[in-house]
Amino acid sequence: MIWPIFISPFAFVGAWLFDRRRRVYADLGTTPAAAVYAGRNEVKGRAWHPQPLRSHLTETPSVMWTYRLEEERQHTRTVSSTDSKGHTTTRTETYTEWHEIDAKSQARPSVHVVDDTGAVEVVVAKASVSPRSTANEVFRKGERKGFFERLVSFDNSTGRYRQTETAIAIGDALYVVGDASMPEGSAVPQIDHGSPFIVSTR
Repeated sequence: MIWPIFISPFAFVGAWLFDRRRRVYADLGTTPAAAVYAGRNEVKGRAWHPQPLRSHLTETPSVMWTYRLEEERQHTRTVSSTDSKGHTTTRTETYTEWHEIDAKSQARPSVHVVDDTGAVEVVVAKASVSPRSTANEVFRKGERKGFFERLVSFDNSTGRYRQTETAIAIGDALYVVGDASMPEGSAVPQIDHGSPFIVSTR
């Protein structure tokens, strides 16, 4: 049997890549916010900004937020299949799918990550960001009187809608991994690049 001969090298490479990624974080000690230095840093703290935004749906004070409204629509498609004897049959299937009908977002270019020692500025505009969910709701058109007056519903709409919102809210716990540098004209480092460069609420 020759399958293990082919699988083993791929399994080895996959395990090596996974372990390499794990060591990027496991071998990196947490740096206090006030002691961030030029180079690689891991920081944990709370999100803060002197001029927070208000999220669209929940009005949560935030550093950044995204909002999405979707409409569920019904579609049909023709599916053909051939059996073992070469006979082809055709049938029509009905299915539903969500379609985006509105989207909004706002973001500050940076966030202050605060811990017991102080704060460090993190440029979230350049990072891979994992916000948290602040709203996820499915409802029917009749349940939101006046909400849909400005929207056009398609004939194949099921009448169901979904609105979701994500955000990095003021006070959220943040986990940051990235490289710090000294901005021109400043003696205070900021985390603004790296590979990977992560800002996460998880």
